[in-house]
Amino acid sequence: MSRLEVVVVIPTVQGREDHLDRCMAAYMRTLAGVRWQAVVEHNRATCGEAWNLGAEVARAAGATWLHMTADDLEPLDGWFEAAVSCVREFGASPSALIWTARAGEPDVIESHGDWAARYSVPNAVSMSRIPFCRTELWIDIPPIHYFSDNAFSSAMQAQGIPLVAVPGYAFRHHWAQAGRKQMNDEQWFREQTTWQQWAAGELLQRAPRWS
Repeated sequence: MSRLEVVVVIPTVQGREDHLDRCMAAYMRTLAGVRWQAVVEHNRATCGEAWNLGAEVARAAGATWLHMTADDLEPLDGWFEAAVSCVREFGASPSALIWTARAGEPDVIESHGDWAARYSVPNAVSMSRIPFCRTELWIDIPPIHYFSDNAFSSAMQAQGIPLVAVPGYAFRHHWAQAGRKQMNDEQWFREQTTWQQWAAGELLQRAPRWS
């Protein structure tokens, strides 16, 4: 049997079933012909916790690639091919072009590594949103929520892996509100500090450098 190509990890919470259905349908369409597995993590406390659990499944399955997403994201055609090409051509982690999608309104650019940016050619950035990497390069991140993609970016950089915004690695973000984790300034600061302290301490001790 051929090796599992990619594991897609999708955190979700109760009340977002319609979003999850749209997300799954889009992955099924865009990964037609690819040997892949969806790992749906229900009602975990944070995105970071769900992603780490999904990474365990990917490691056990021997998947080549690991992709972390969310139930209100909709992958666009060609995302997988663009991500794989980015890794193979640049030795980099791809940073997604993300469009904000709101009912009855045209899509608007949310980010492309940098906020409100869109790059027509590969461009080095400091942030790799919507993680994608070789499975063996995943380093478990702190069980945080809104800074989970920051932590992933730190983990890539600690291993000497650049972050590159590529045009084809693209998604719509539907901003589902049901169950959305609300954070006050103190909680936001606590999560940010947890990520930064981890990146400056434990991560640097654990991360091998591949460059």
